[in-house]
Amino acid sequence: MHSAPFRLVVTGGGTGGHTYPALTAVRTLQARLAGEGRALDVLWIGTTDGLEARVAPAEGIAFTTVATGKIRRSKNPIKMASPANVKDMARVPLGVLQARRAIDRFQPDVVLATGGYVAVPAGLAARMCHRPLVLHEQTVRLGLANRKLASAATRICVSSESTLPL
Repeated sequence: MHSAPFRLVVTGGGTGGHTYPALTAVRTLQARLAGEGRALDVLWIGTTDGLEARVAPAEGIAFTTVATGKIRRSKNPIKMASPANVKDMARVPLGVLQARRAIDRFQPDVVLATGGYVAVPAGLAARMCHRPLVLHEQTVRLGLANRKLASAATRICVSSESTLPL
């Protein structure tokens, strides 16, 4: 008798630096579970225009989008309050609600976030839905999205030992 499938929500994207590590994690987990006679059900939460919007469906992974905003960083506080930043940041609460709805419906065992601005609404929704949140950081320094989500994370996985002095 086979056990129930492991259910994973993966989020992260925008660029290949966030998308391909997430895809590698999905493939690795699929192979590991298959070795145990288990299946993996995956839902990818991403953006409409990020690389993940093409990669996930091409890999046969269920995909849904959420609204989100990107912070255009500047040392000048006036530039930080630019109309584009204000508009984008106003979209984040909507994205959190959309991600929360998706997570509530999917009922994942865990949420994996690999960074990128889309990870923020899904990561916050994971916490609100009382689902374990695992962050994966591919670079030497935690990216902005993963830094903001670190306090909500159950685990933080890193690719480089030099990332450890967080």
